[in-house]
Amino acid sequence: RLLYPFAILSLPLAALSLAPDAQLARGRLFESLSSPSGKMTLSPEMVIPEPSDPTALLLQATAVTKLSGMIRSQAKANAAWIQGSTDALKNFCKEQENALGNFPGPVPVVFCPSEGCTPEELEVIAQAGASGVLITACEGGELAAIDDIKSDESFIAGMKSALEAGIQPIPEIVLGDATAASFNEDDIASLVETITGILGSEPASLLFTINPENEEQAEVSLPKVSKALGKKLPI
Repeated sequence: RLLYPFAILSLPLAALSLAPDAQLARGRLFESLSSPSGKMTLSPEMVIPEPSDPTALLLQATAVTKLSGMIRSQAKANAAWIQGSTDALKNFCKEQENALGNFPGPVPVVFCPSEGCTPEELEVIAQAGASGVLITACEGGELAAIDDIKSDESFIAGMKSALEAGIQPIPEIVLGDATAASFNEDDIASLVETITGILGSEPASLLFTINPENEEQAEVSLPKVSKALGKKLPI
């Protein structure tokens, strides 16, 4: 997963108005993920498994707190993307919150669920302290055509539910390498317009995940994003 000044896109507000918490989260994410100079930004994704042993659970809380501090102070990350339990998310977000007033300051946290979330689960994620949540289109399958998003009811409902919970939905679009290579600047602009029109507000960011054609492929193709769009929206 790459966040290049190639991938966090912003668009005009429409049908849905953002709750105050969602507006604040959007501002934090956009500021952290944007790169006015055009340089790449670092936003690592960390998978934190849920231990079954009670002792391991206690030890993990300490380890997650240390990891949170290292991401901020040593890695100099722009944001942190967390996959795992909401308990781990809470510990990570708490450490970031405690860094308010320090340098470097806290980074926004995006939760990456392994599957779709219910509105109730999104409320828990928001209360844990996350600024954003990853919402994957096509249930994680590769996008074949931009119009496929318009009929993806789960994707649409997930994004709107996230806003209602007070956190920013980060759309994830999975592309095969050949499709990614074929997408030009107009295609990406059309995709952004489609997501914005469905969501009713501009996303704080857009994430592309590119699947290689085979296991031997060392590099993947990146969709072409215009400089104007790249400056307006982190992708």
